[in-house]
Amino acid sequence: MKTARIPALAPSLALCLATTPALLAGCIASGSTKVKTTGTAISGTTLTELAPTMTESEVVELLGAPTRVRARTADDRVLVYEYKRKSKASGNFLLLFGGSKKTVERRTAFIEIDGGFVASYWVDGDDAIERVYFAPGELEPGE
Repeated sequence: MKTARIPALAPSLALCLATTPALLAGCIASGSTKVKTTGTAISGTTLTELAPTMTESEVVELLGAPTRVRARTADDRVLVYEYKRKSKASGNFLLLFGGSKKTVERRTAFIEIDGGFVASYWVDGDDAIERVYFAPGELEPGE
């Protein structure tokens, strides 16, 4: 009786065939997202808390330190809060097809301090807010 000889590669081949689907599963589809944020995001709701009776130090206490300050005169300054959020998402399928999407969100809030008190505020960029002025002696915006 003849016995068939199994080549020495057969166990290695069997192991390779058994593990290939598991290894390929990670190659079928994959993706990643990277986000970089700089500055402080100031919401419109937070800005409505500003009042003409607030001093610059009270504004900084509420919103945090500004990104920069623009001095126009000795009594007229603008606190500038810049915010930027960059995100990049990418993915691929079967290592053959791939794509990516980049988004950038920018928002800059300005608070004008005149005579030591809040005079106006506005926001440029995404979700812009038109300039809101406080009249002298006014307690709340729009009164």
